[in-house]
Amino acid sequence: MCNILTTVEFSSLIGFPKPGNDAMESIVHLLSEMTILMAFIFLGVLVVLAYIIDIYNAETNPNTRHFEKSVESTLDVLFVIFPTSIIIYLLIPALGYIFNNEILVETFLTIDVVGHQWYWSYEYNYLLNNESIFCEFPELVKTHKIEFDSILDQESTFNRLLQVDKRVIIPVNNFIEVKITSQDVIHSWAIPQLGIKYDATPGRIVTFILSSSIEGVFYGQCSELCGVNHGFMPIVVKGVSVNEYLAWTLKELQSN
Repeated sequence: MCNILTTVEFSSLIGFPKPGNDAMESIVHLLSEMTILMAFIFLGVLVVLAYIIDIYNAETNPNTRHFEKSVESTLDVLFVIFPTSIIIYLLIPALGYIFNNEILVETFLTIDVVGHQWYWSYEYNYLLNNESIFCEFPELVKTHKIEFDSILDQESTFNRLLQVDKRVIIPVNNFIEVKITSQDVIHSWAIPQLGIKYDATPGRIVTFILSSSIEGVFYGQCSELCGVNHGFMPIVVKGVSVNEYLAWTLKELQSN
């Protein structure tokens, strides 16, 4: 008995990694639907063209034939309604994805990201509310910040040009507010597996939500041409459990 491929399994066949959160999974679903729809459109247009070539060629119809006005009007209406309905069908999930990303949610912490030529700087800012796991260490968190630069690891042979000396560590199943800007030129913070791609523009702060549903390491790169070393400022985000993240955070705060 044949097994039906899921959307995620189908996406892996065409080169997509396993989605790291719901946002990326919705993108994969939209891509799969668009691919299937475009395949049907392509086959339909191909069949119609083959039919027209076979019926209305010069050998079969030596005399020119014209459509009646009523037929022309009907075809005009169809050629407007059919493409418009397809666009609306694709527009609804696309707009839903955009609006879902703009919904305000309670975040676990805030990370400030600054793009430089050619590396990234990160600063962790913690939210000390009553439900925070850091409420037991208020003075430690208030008086210390986790700040570091993330630079290309030139000696790494595994995933060459994608490894960095310091990774961005985030807890899974939590929302992180990210504020991104640039110090010099336009950069772009992109992690495909998490469905993230936001430009870092000088003089402007862009805010977005970062999250991961699974533990693992996610690789990305600057995807905006930013100079001669554009290809050498990768991004590495590691999703870990809350306990592991707490241990890493306290260790970093104490070392700072």
